Amino acid sequence: MSSVITRRLDLVLHLIDATTGYAVNEARIDFNSEKDDLNFIPRGHGTYILINTGRDNFLMQIVVKGYEEAPVEINYEELNEVMPLKEVFLIPSEKTSSSEDVLYLKGNLPGLQSVSLIETNKVLATTNTYEQKKRLLQLFERGYRLNTEGSSYGIINREARTFEIFDIESLPNESQVKLKSPLQEEFQRNSQIGRIVNGYVYPNGDYLIGVRNDNAKKPTIVRYETDEVTFLEVDFKEINKPPVVDDSEELPS
Repeated sequence: MSSVITRRLDLVLHLIDATTGYAVNEARIDFNSEKDDLNFIPRGHGTYILINTGRDNFLMQIVVKGYEEAPVEINYEELNEVMPLKEVFLIPSEKTSSSEDVLYLKGNLPGLQSVSLIETNKVLATTNTYEQKKRLLQLFERGYRLNTEGSSYGIINREARTFEIFDIESLPNESQVKLKSPLQEEFQRNSQIGRIVNGYVYPNGDYLIGVRNDNAKKPTIVRYETDEVTFLEVDFKEINKPPVVDDSEELPS
């Protein structure tokens, strides 16, 4: 009597640079957890998988050279049963990145669940029309394609200084996207769409989020999610300015 060996895909991790949206491909990555059998198998393009390890929820820390250590919670109730994919956004390390490369915002907010932002001077597309029942968003194409994988996107409300986050299920054509979930807010035609940049939130309420220092200005809208959602306009250039040294005072003799 022959035996049957079954293999079940129990987790797929996709590691993404939060500031660029590109996959993180590093030779050595440490996955630290109290769970003993975290033998991740690399599959290229920042993807790592677990086979036949069970589906108990767990916490882990991901350590990648050049990035801040990432706290990650695996909650299978939030993942797809067939394809349990968890996208992890990594922030470049403050220790190895200079202010010429990355600008940071950090703080503490008790009860914080997530922190994210949109760079308002990096517009990928603008809205045209929206079919609520079909979840179809028509775009005015600006030479970019929005993707079904990786970062989420946001529709910017310039007047309210907020944005609504959405994810893409499919791309029917170059100027149309189908959303995973219906939009909850109305928007004006020609509203701008940007890529969501995600930050870290630690158990004590500390948070860290960063953007690449690749433009003369760095205006953003930051989204804080606690029991409610609040937004704050932040100029990363201003908050990362070096302190002004007043050398007008006479030095002591």
